[in-house]
This record gives sequence, C-alpha cells and structure tokens, in this order.
Amino acid sequence: MPVNIRSESVVVGAAAVISCVVLLGMGLHSQSRTNHAEARHRALSDVQLVAAKIDMYFGALDYLLTGLSMAISTKPSDVDANDAILRHLKSELPSSVANIFVLSRDGRNIGNAVGQQRQRRRQRIFSEGNGGRTPCGRSSDI
Repeated sequence: MPVNIRSESVVVGAAAVISCVVLLGMGLHSQSRTNHAEARHRALSDVQLVAAKIDMYFGALDYLLTGLSMAISTKPSDVDANDAILRHLKSELPSSVANIFVLSRDGRNIGNAVGQQRQRRRQRIFSEGNGGRTPCGRSSDI
C-alpha cells in the first residue's frame, strides 16, 4: 500500500503538535507546583515571624510583671504608693496596654494605673469567678 506523503506529513505534524502540547502542559504543571510551594514557604515564614513577635511581646510582659511583683506592696494600706508606681509604668508602656491593676486574693484593689475603680463590684465578680478557691501564689503575699 503506497503511503501518501501528505498523510505522513499530517501524522508527523500531529505528533509534533501533540508532543508540544504535552510538553507545554507538563511545564505549566511544574511551574504551578513551584509557585504553590514558594507561596506556601512565604506564608509559613510570615506566620513564623508573627508568632515570634507575639512571643517576644508576651515574654516582655511576663518579665515586666515578674519585676512588678517585687516592686508592688501587697498591703492594702499601700494603695497610693502602688498607684503611683503603676501610673509611672503605664506611661512608658505601649497604648495597647489599657490599664494595670493589682487585686488582693479577696478582690480588693491594692493598685491601679488609671485610677480607682468600682471596688465593690469587682470584689463580687472576683469572688464569684474564683468560686471560693484560693488562687495560686504564696499565702504570705496578701
């Protein structure tokens, strides 16, 4: 059976087109996977950066509160001195810290950076919230 040159050209041309389409499809798929992997890596890096900043922020607050626990008196008679310390500290903190106040175990105010709050209401909320349990801490603190 004689093969027509024209039909051979069509078969060779179709094979070339099909192979180019397959090669192009594989290249696009590979590029898509690479772009997806890069975007995932960038997102993971961004999340790790944000987590590190949050960790540093709360670590600094923990350090601050540890030092503050040594500077603040737990005696109810020292409220005015505690208020002065807390006001000075609040002035140096970022605006994200709205207030700092210290309560005794029974909910009495023993220091407040912004001013006196409604102590009776807070005492009631505090005693309801802890359900009569003793919060962790040293018994000699208060």
